[in-house]
Amino acid sequence: MTLNAMTTIARPDATAPTPRGASAPRSLPTTLPLDALTAETPLFAADARYARHRGGPLTRAFVDALPPAWSLDRVVVDSTLVWLRRGMVPNGFGAFHREPYPEDSHGAYAAANAELDTHHVACFFGPSHAEVLRGHVGLDELPPVSPTRGRADLSRRHAALVALLDAGQLSLEPMPAGQPFAYDARTFLRYAPARESGFHLWLRATHGSQRPIVNGHRNVSNL
Repeated sequence: MTLNAMTTIARPDATAPTPRGASAPRSLPTTLPLDALTAETPLFAADARYARHRGGPLTRAFVDALPPAWSLDRVVVDSTLVWLRRGMVPNGFGAFHREPYPEDSHGAYAAANAELDTHHVACFFGPSHAEVLRGHVGLDELPPVSPTRGRADLSRRHAALVALLDAGQLSLEPMPAGQPFAYDARTFLRYAPARESGFHLWLRATHGSQRPIVNGHRNVSNL
């Protein structure tokens, strides 16, 4: 069975409970200064202890806000820190997609995408935010994404999801910047264009993944 055939959009409406297997994240302190961004180090596949030690004050607050039910031994933390001009999209990716790696079909990235029982908590700081689709639809009802034509197929599938959204079969929920939000591996989301120019920090913690821990620092980001 292909990944496309067995995946559905998670959580039927905006008031649905946090995905099964995860509890809600805590709120972040309201006293965190935005200039804390200058002290952040973007991370790749870090464990929770490394993220708290090397990430920066916002990363530490984010890790401390993860759901109490999560075992931190099973958490992988990723982050990016970029400068966005007004209208830019974080990571250069404005289409609806699943995480952790939008429909990548190669090696460890494909294996991570196939882990449908994982759960994520993410948080944005800066001029952009995330928007999450609410509703149910099988991926076998949407244009498939092939390994050789991923980007083109992804654009077609994005258009199909937008059509369902416009028809009222799905709804869109914006996630406020500065507060963690929970979603699972079956959820589609997109990043909104920056409303103004400025630094943008994106943090994501994944629970229950078999991804290898790298404890790496990101030195390249796509805008």
